[in-house]
Amino acid sequence: MLSLITVKIQNIGNEGINKQVSYDQSALPGFKIAGSTVVKVDIVAASNEYLQSGVQLSRLAENTYVFAPIILDKSDYFVLKILAVHDESASPHLEAIGKIAGAQKTTVTATPVNEQSGYFSKALAGNATVQAARIIFYLFGGIAALIAIAFGITELSDYFSEKKRRRHTKNFERSLKCAPNKAQKCILDIYVELGEVVIVRLNQLLGNSEEVKREFEAFKARKQMSPSKWQHLGINQDAHVFMINDLLDSDIIGRLLENEVILDKDGVVSVNASAMEAARNFETLLLGVIPDKILFARGAGSGEPLGTESASPTPEDLKVAGTPTSHE
Repeated sequence: MLSLITVKIQNIGNEGINKQVSYDQSALPGFKIAGSTVVKVDIVAASNEYLQSGVQLSRLAENTYVFAPIILDKSDYFVLKILAVHDESASPHLEAIGKIAGAQKTTVTATPVNEQSGYFSKALAGNATVQAARIIFYLFGGIAALIAIAFGITELSDYFSEKKRRRHTKNFERSLKCAPNKAQKCILDIYVELGEVVIVRLNQLLGNSEEVKREFEAFKARKQMSPSKWQHLGINQDAHVFMINDLLDSDIIGRLLENEVILDKDGVVSVNASAMEAARNFETLLLGVIPDKILFARGAGSGEPLGTESASPTPEDLKVAGTPTSHE
């Protein structure tokens, strides 16, 4: 086999090597490639022009060369390229020979070859275990990154939606003659948390006394059951005007009772009149600023398609005392 060996010969000591006094003619410095036959030696680089043209090599044996005395100042170097022939089973081995005055020894250091690997070589480097680990890491890492991005977008969207809803409630509060009471504040808080669909369906509920009674009885029944049981029974499945089945975790009825939107006097339920009026007026205000969403919520609540006559706003819908309508 043929091997191409690059050798850099350099003075790494603290003193220069003098041509007259540093060499022993019987032990000139050089190299030996053990286990090989040197075919060719070329000087391919040097630290200065003097070395580039002044280095002279002499062959002592088929695998041994020495160079004639030459000045090597501190850090000076020259580079040889050696072509050697050897058995396929053997590996060429570089050895330093000769003597330099003042030098305890000549150090031979192997330098790794700096191979420029291509992009795909680097990407696909490694054994099967490494590749499997990469697949798992990239797969789950990619999924985690997508989830994080989606979650971040959702959180950001929710933040701006809630901020806009709070602005709507502030505008409505300014239209009132006095600060909202406990029941009115509850309705506005529900809108900020859950959106316009809940306000539309809340108005549908509060305007239907029979439905309020049914929801109240269903609420009392749920309090006596485990959540899994009353979800399985499907309580209030026929109550198309309210959203209790969609918002089980919020338990709207309990919240309305607690904040006196719905009044319970010895088992007789009724609706707080000021809360009902506030809910209706607030929905009318929303119709002026987000008409598409309100009309959609009305259509979804009534089971009628959008654009029907029942979903169209009336002149009364567009009036809120002291509050001009505007589109946001």
